[in-house]
Amino acid sequence: MPRLIYTALFYFLSPLYFIRLALKGLSNPDYFKRWGERLGYSNNLPSNNKSVLWIHAVSVGEVYA
Repeated sequence: MPRLIYTALFYFLSPLYFIRLALKGLSNPDYFKRWGERLGYSNNLPSNNKSVLWIHAVSVGEVYA
């Protein structure tokens, strides 16, 4: 039952998040430039053939540890 409630809230409230992003972008046009990063898309990968090491951490302190 809690999962059903969580899923329903997610589907009903996610459009509000996108409306908020759009309104913020209309008031500040530079905000749209990094909109993809806020949604999890990024094209800042190196273009050469070097290998990339991805580190996923909860905080910056975990990366430095």
